[in-house]
Amino acid sequence: MRQKLFTLSRSQREDLWRRFKQTDDRRIAERLHAILLLDSGQNADAVSSILHIHPKTLKRWVNAFASGGEDALTSFKYVGDDGWMTDEQ
Repeated sequence: MRQKLFTLSRSQREDLWRRFKQTDDRRIAERLHAILLLDSGQNADAVSSILHIHPKTLKRWVNAFASGGEDALTSFKYVGDDGWMTDEQ
């Protein structure tokens, strides 16, 4: 039997559940749902199957949550460039 990577406290679970229910961003909801399912006792294979995500994607999300908490799990650090159009265009 594998050891859990994390255990949520009651307040953490309630906060994640509340944010999961209130968010409009599907990507954030999916990530929070994965963590909540794992905390409820589901194994990684079951969660991957339930959410239709690749097991490596789930592993990245779990590692992000385990190392940085909810902020690391729900932040997207996309940085775009300035583009190629001038101000006049």
